[in-house]
Amino acid sequence: MSNQTKPKCSSWSEYNEVTIDNKTKYQCKFCGKTYAPHATRLRAHLLECTKKPENTSQNSFDADIINANSTSSVESKGSLKRFCDLMSTGENEILSDMMSKAIIVSGCSFRMFDHDLWKEFFNRIRPSFKIPPRKAIAKQHLEKHYEEMICNVNEKLKNSDNFHLQCDGWSNIRNEGIINFMICLPEPVYIKFVATGSERHTADYIRSEIEKILLEYGPAKFTTIIGDNAKNFQKALNDIKLKYPHITPLRCTAHTLNLLCEDIMQMGPIKAFFENTNQIINHIRKSQVLNSMLKRRLKLYVKTRWGTIENSLTSLLDSKFELQSLAINPNASMMKKSVQDDLLSADFWTNVQCLREVLLPITSLIVKIEGDGLYMHTINEEMKTLEHTFNEKLSAASTSAPIFKSADDSMCQSLKAKFIARKEWMVQPIHYAAVLLNPNDMGKSLSPGELMQGMEFISEFAAQRNIIEATDAYNGAVNELADYRSKANAFKHDFLWKAAVDSKMDILSWWRGLCGHTSLSKIAVSILTAAVTSAATERSFSTFSFIHSKKRNRLSTETASKKPLLRRIRRMAKNVAVIHSDEALV
Repeated sequence: MSNQTKPKCSSWSEYNEVTIDNKTKYQCKFCGKTYAPHATRLRAHLLECTKKPENTSQNSFDADIINANSTSSVESKGSLKRFCDLMSTGENEILSDMMSKAIIVSGCSFRMFDHDLWKEFFNRIRPSFKIPPRKAIAKQHLEKHYEEMICNVNEKLKNSDNFHLQCDGWSNIRNEGIINFMICLPEPVYIKFVATGSERHTADYIRSEIEKILLEYGPAKFTTIIGDNAKNFQKALNDIKLKYPHITPLRCTAHTLNLLCEDIMQMGPIKAFFENTNQIINHIRKSQVLNSMLKRRLKLYVKTRWGTIENSLTSLLDSKFELQSLAINPNASMMKKSVQDDLLSADFWTNVQCLREVLLPITSLIVKIEGDGLYMHTINEEMKTLEHTFNEKLSAASTSAPIFKSADDSMCQSLKAKFIARKEWMVQPIHYAAVLLNPNDMGKSLSPGELMQGMEFISEFAAQRNIIEATDAYNGAVNELADYRSKANAFKHDFLWKAAVDSKMDILSWWRGLCGHTSLSKIAVSILTAAVTSAATERSFSTFSFIHSKKRNRLSTETASKKPLLRRIRRMAKNVAVIHSDEALV
């Protein structure tokens, strides 16, 4: 076979061959620039040449550019037909880094871009971009983003002296134990997860893990710890209190309210009724025919989801007329006779309506406080309002709903007693102190006993801070508390109280910005920034379950834990950016 010389592409015809310093060069016919005999550079220059006439035909070199830089020709208008793609190693690394972060934070599979269609897509938009392999994303890129995130979190924590620790336990898809830790500033910052392995979640083990966090960041910076209401967690928190008296263990308000809902559902007639209601919903949901006849999907109660009892009853009431029509529809003959009778019974719907109205104020408060806002100073008043509403709804239900009726009114009295017990178990002197340090209240809504407990807590807190910080900076806190309540000395100025009442200034800004020179302000900020629920850690578990699912159970616990951590941090950072943007607009 004879050797054949590769033919030159038509782009060479746009250059004149010249000799400079005994070397062959090629000079552009339009602008006069000279280049070495390098086909790619000559083609690239023709695309960028500013002196080339606009009416010059491109057909002589368009095809060469497409064949050299793309595996396929895109013929549609507005395509990359004249695009000559060149990319440096540094640029490729930057794009790979952005791609890996998008995959990790969004919770997508590491194999996402292994598919041929994705490869073809990237080849068309950036032919020179090299997609990072799956193992590189799962190892090097994930570790890099994780370390960057930890550095950013630690930098943020360095700028704050008021920490509130959240912790909670969970089991993943492989039934492996995990404990999550968050620090609230007051916005939650996700700092660590612990894969417990074969360790049992005993009080001693939980206490030791909590203590590691305290020692890592400094025990003096922590004011409260809030965790699960389970006995092992509460014992661990009480043990921490014995060793670190300045730290106050709290009980999750949202979880306590959810337990109150369960207390209601455990009452004999109510329990039997709700079990029957669940059977009705299950019967309809499992039938394709019956389910398709409803415009709205009925919801089931989920034990691990706060407030879903009320959601289930609401879904029934929203579909009441459809369900009653379904019960008499000849095409719904597969419906059980007992279900038809219940759906057509007036007592059934009265029970549903009254039970929902009793539960609704409780679940509404859960929804209100499970965010990341400041609620410590509002909990006491919220619980008082809820108790009044709960008693009213309960009294109304006892006169109309059969499941609430009893000859001696014993059921209503029992439920009211359970409410008081839950409230007293949850509300502590720190809540009264927070009400006292609210400049819009100053303890006016507290009873004399509650007011005294709040002032005593502040006094003991100041003494403990002096001990733990080895200082006397809080010696004047009690005197300043008296001045604050009587509006004397440092607190005598009218503009302070006008700012608290008339402006939109939040409580923390009032204490930090206007009263920051007082030692009482440090105590106020420490108390008011405390979290009232462990909802932030509960939300992190939802993210875990989304990523570490049945389809992706091959992920290691460490890898599966880092992805939701990055996802959560990214979301919180985005929310903070939106808040700052809104403040700038104001």
